[in-house]
Amino acid sequence: MRKVQWRANYAWVDARDKGSDEVVGEAPSQQALLALDWQPGNVWRVSTQLNWFGRIARTEGDTRDAIDDVTVVDLAVRRLKLFGRAELALRVRNLFDQDYVAPSPGPGATIPDDYPQPGVNGDATLRYAF
Repeated sequence: MRKVQWRANYAWVDARDKGSDEVVGEAPSQQALLALDWQPGNVWRVSTQLNWFGRIARTEGDTRDAIDDVTVVDLAVRRLKLFGRAELALRVRNLFDQDYVAPSPGPGATIPDDYPQPGVNGDATLRYAF
């Protein structure tokens, strides 16, 4: 059985402070996801996911530069029906080792360079159904 599934979504947010009409900041104004799940046979599944986070504006009064947009790719390979009732999954996140951050609160941030996000990382999972 060969099966391919695509998923995609896009979000756009224009969050503004009601009092000043300034952009709230600290979150991407645009975000997109593209995912592909491929099952080339009865026992293998390969999944990849591309996440794009748009530019992140700062809050009013925060003089730091905005955070640039970034694209992060994840990959997973699963072996299904292992020993009849088990599944083994190997996952790699941030496959291309993008250097990116999540915003820290501002102004007057106690973490001036924001929150660093993990580089290439992964895990292995073994699941067994009783």
